[in-house]
Amino acid sequence: ELTSMEVVNHVDGIAYAPSGNKFAVATSALTGERWVGDILVYNSSEPTHPVASISTGSGNTDVAFAGDGSELVLTATDSGSVIAYPATGGNKPVRVFDDHDNIASTVSVNPHQRTEFASGSWDNRIKLWSLAKPAAAATLQGHLGAVFSVDYSKKVAGLLLSASRDSTVKLWDSRSEKAAQTFLLSSPVLSVSWSAHSENLFATGEEDGFLSIFDTRQPTQATHTEKTLHKDSIRRVAFSPHQGNLVATAADDKTATIFNIETNTKVWTFEHKDYVRGLAWDVEHQQVLATGGWDRRVYAHNPPTA
Repeated sequence: ELTSMEVVNHVDGIAYAPSGNKFAVATSALTGERWVGDILVYNSSEPTHPVASISTGSGNTDVAFAGDGSELVLTATDSGSVIAYPATGGNKPVRVFDDHDNIASTVSVNPHQRTEFASGSWDNRIKLWSLAKPAAAATLQGHLGAVFSVDYSKKVAGLLLSASRDSTVKLWDSRSEKAAQTFLLSSPVLSVSWSAHSENLFATGEEDGFLSIFDTRQPTQATHTEKTLHKDSIRRVAFSPHQGNLVATAADDKTATIFNIETNTKVWTFEHKDYVRGLAWDVEHQQVLATGGWDRRVYAHNPPTA
């Protein structure tokens, strides 16, 4: 079973709200020499048309819901800003978080305190923010290349992972501005995702198309690296919020997959007509996975999860 939505621009990010039956799609388009974009908010039950459309003045790289009631949608932008908009729509930002010196490439909301979030940028830095303040609460430095992905731990408050062009993942405790651990990979790391079921496991998607599973208790090397899942860069990885053995991936080989980390087998694959850049599990409804691509399509899938 499949629900399909057509959008005007390239899809670069998808996020489900933890409550409220909604998801957001971040899109971008090059008009002349300028990137522009939209954030589209959909009702998960009837996703055929967006219930809100927000026009952003720049391209969007990532999206997340924030606030205790998911009343805000955050977008990371090509301009370097992270912008908060009302999830009900309207083009007037609630707040602009403007502290990065290059493209803001990723945003992650703290699941233990949904008024706090982290952003990562091509300026090699991670910023920690509170929705109440326009200035960053902290800056985490240590990466030697662009930060492509950040993800807060679902299990341990204050723990954060970052993935970088410098081929490392760093583990941070948000109370300290020094990385607690560094994990070295074979190519730039484009995406990182904590397990929702383990405080130690995380997955990485890499430029060379590899999917790796790490355990923070064994920092020297991945517990498993899958080298044949994709033929091109993995842009997004996402652990299932419902089943701890499943990781979804989205890649530039135009496919999205679901991989079982217990049996080390691919259990599902889906082909877009262009790069797949958006990927998110529905937090409220089991067995729903959304994918979006540069083919201007968003799909809500009901994949088999055996």
